[in-house]
Amino acid sequence: MNKLIFISERCNTVSAQFIRQGRPCGTVYSWYLPYSIQKFLRVGDVAFVSINKQRQKVRICTLSYQPDAISRFKEFPYQNGQPSWQIQRICRLLKRLGHHYQREKHFKGLRNSDGISLGVDIAFRVGQRWCLIEYNGAHHYNQSSNRFAQFSANMEAKRVWARNNDAPMLEIPFWWQNSLDEFVLRFLQTSVGMLNTAD
Repeated sequence: MNKLIFISERCNTVSAQFIRQGRPCGTVYSWYLPYSIQKFLRVGDVAFVSINKQRQKVRICTLSYQPDAISRFKEFPYQNGQPSWQIQRICRLLKRLGHHYQREKHFKGLRNSDGISLGVDIAFRVGQRWCLIEYNGAHHYNQSSNRFAQFSANMEAKRVWARNNDAPMLEIPFWWQNSLDEFVLRFLQTSVGMLNTAD
């Protein structure tokens, strides 16, 4: 007799809180979650949504199944451009280790050659100092791309800012994406460990 093996629950409802000034707001909202989007979301992740044509951040609180979700809720206004799975994984690791991080953190004086403020992928404090993590996807290394020079210049601006502001920075190239935890833990043990000793 054949057995029916349970693989995974089909989630069709997502609940999330909007993020304001880096912190989740109190109210939790629910939406219908199409199957095609489910694979991109995990509890605790930050995703981007489009509300009244404005891009906003939400933190995913729960993923669940409700038989009448499609008739009860509006469709989740997911917007492409959420942090990559690599960034999400680094953030989950930092959270698990007790570090309060900020995504796309902008700093005074960190600008590109056109004077536009640049955001750092992940930033967190150790004592009074900022520590920075940048994950560089394949597009950072595609020399045939029209934007290669811009990506390179922006990255160099971040390196200079980090050096000038005594902020340890870890850069992870995409070919090391399968060793993210190892790189981040080594960074925490060396650079961040030294900061703890100094403070």
